[in-house]
Amino acid sequence: MLKEQSSNNNWLFKNMWKKEMKSFIGKNRIDLIFIFLIAIFSLVIVYLLINVNNQLGIYCSDVFIYLLNSLNFAGYSIGSKTTMYLSPVVCFLTSLIFRFGFIDQVAIFVVTGLFYPIASIGVYLLSRLHLNKIMSLFGTFLFISFSLNILWLANGSIDIPAMAISIWIIYFLVLAVDEDSKYFMIAFPLFIIGFFTRYTVGFIAPLMILYILLKVDFFDKIKLIFDKNLFSKYIKNLITSKSFKHFIFGVVIATGILIVFLSVMLMLGSDLSFITQTQDVISGNKGSSIDLGFKPDPLFYLTNLLNFISSNKISFDGSIPILQNSSILSYFILGLIILGFLFYIFKMFIKFKKNKKLSNRNEKKNIAGEIDSGKGEKNVNVGIDESNENLLEINKSNQYLQKCENFNLMERSYIKIIGVAMLSILLIATYKEISSVISEFLFLINILLIYNILSKYSIKNLNFNLLMFSWFMIYLIFFSFSNVKVDRYFITVLPVIAYFASYSLNFLIREINTLNFVKNNLFLNLNNLFKLFKQSKQINDDTQTNDKLIANEKIEQNTQVNEKTTDSQHENINKNSQIAVLSIMIPVLLIIIFVMASFAHVETIPTKNSAIQTPIKVSKWLMNYDPDYDSKVIWAYNLRPYSWYLKAKVIGVYEKDLHKLNKHNVTYLIFNKYYLIENYTLIKRFENIYIYKKN
Repeated sequence: MLKEQSSNNNWLFKNMWKKEMKSFIGKNRIDLIFIFLIAIFSLVIVYLLINVNNQLGIYCSDVFIYLLNSLNFAGYSIGSKTTMYLSPVVCFLTSLIFRFGFIDQVAIFVVTGLFYPIASIGVYLLSRLHLNKIMSLFGTFLFISFSLNILWLANGSIDIPAMAISIWIIYFLVLAVDEDSKYFMIAFPLFIIGFFTRYTVGFIAPLMILYILLKVDFFDKIKLIFDKNLFSKYIKNLITSKSFKHFIFGVVIATGILIVFLSVMLMLGSDLSFITQTQDVISGNKGSSIDLGFKPDPLFYLTNLLNFISSNKISFDGSIPILQNSSILSYFILGLIILGFLFYIFKMFIKFKKNKKLSNRNEKKNIAGEIDSGKGEKNVNVGIDESNENLLEINKSNQYLQKCENFNLMERSYIKIIGVAMLSILLIATYKEISSVISEFLFLINILLIYNILSKYSIKNLNFNLLMFSWFMIYLIFFSFSNVKVDRYFITVLPVIAYFASYSLNFLIREINTLNFVKNNLFLNLNNLFKLFKQSKQINDDTQTNDKLIANEKIEQNTQVNEKTTDSQHENINKNSQIAVLSIMIPVLLIIIFVMASFAHVETIPTKNSAIQTPIKVSKWLMNYDPDYDSKVIWAYNLRPYSWYLKAKVIGVYEKDLHKLNKHNVTYLIFNKYYLIENYTLIKRFENIYIYKKN
């Protein structure tokens, strides 16, 4: 009996699950098709770039560290483990492939490359929170085609994986705040995983805090502290809420994952240098002038933005790739964003003026009403609902609140605008002088104040757009503050550019329709064309009799009333059909263009570079020359590539250390300059690389 009941329950569960799956697929069929297309296309790009990068070789020196760390994770220790704190997530995933015996650079190319479809799908879903399907698809294909993404994709660098995880952190954060707080239990653990993928993901933390504060309107809630009873009631309600419980559960899970990461790294012998790096960032350290990426220009990323979006050429300065010759697509995307932003600001300004007039009109009406009714107190209704259940309960006898009540909404807005201006001036004055963290703190306070001003005017998607804008600015401030600038650092904010490009396109199409531009477009307005054709035919028809003309006039008179009642309906249908045509045709055309651009960008990456490939030739020659090389003492001018290619312990050497060769019984010296060294003979030369052997 129990077995029959159990089997019945299983059958019911399976049927319910199948129905739910069918219902989900039915409701999201187009989204699922688009996600499938995104995954396939991004995987094709990844496959092509793995082949290109495998031919070219490793051109980011940090990748050699990740490969050596991966060997350590896989149990093939060949040297120091102090660098195990560097991207343990990517290194661990790569080590899984190494454990199967496939110890090759392609392993890390595959691991880092597979984060690209993850990132691309994340961009689509993030855009879908506030955009339609086709616009989100356009933004995603734009994102996939960015030159900077393609240059640093599937080459072992960790910027793409870090960006991919950042996208999903933001996505689940928005879901947690706006829809269901249970997503905190995904967003917070994912943040820790992202942090140990690349430590700059840590700057997502202030963005997470910002979005939560935007939801509660932080500056409005400040008023609560002036009433102890209401403040304690608010805190009590907050603590007992389901959202807070999910928030705490998310923090607990994230803390557990953090402890696991730290324990593993300490067990493997890592020195946890990321803590020192974090302290340097907070203290305002700008980087060393001896670094190859030393560029004190604070506008480096903005001046190179066009190249990051779409470039026609990639050249190498030694082993460092450089994007050059920005294409017309870059100007189009940047112009699209700027134009959309200007229209957006203009529309907000119009709404602001309308509300100001409404506020003044209602204030005059209320004052007149008070005079007529003989009231002695002033009761201003500003015409905009800014009521708050908690704030209405605040004790009105409080002196601070009494002063606030003396100002109407517009006056308070002007005061806040002055506050924004002062904070902006302070931000500019202190930037590059103290610390990027201080600058970012001032910026986020400014965003909260801006939201408090604009939230009274029912601006659609305001908090989400401010979050995306803050994502861009937080990283721009941090990376521009440092004197060490590398173009790949900017990858983190490329999802923001893709989102605002698609948002601007969607916004502009709707504004064009509002301005009746589409209505007057004869190419799209097929109904007008049909009417013109019908009229011309009627005029030129010489065989038409007078009786028929009279009959037609009678018919027109009889139907005139009906036509008037349906004119407005037809006009709305025409407008909707026209906006639908533009909203589909333009994004589809742009998607095709950016698909072609993606393949073109792949083709621009050269597959030959002597600075990159010479260490490979040197290592192969030495391995053939002395099969027992790994038991010898080897010094090299560049520790990273030779440690990986030789799969042996190699010690780094500087010119000042050459006199110590005999003392340390060095068998082989690999150096990038020619010297006459006592007791050593030059045995091989590859361009500007020299191999010495002890006599």
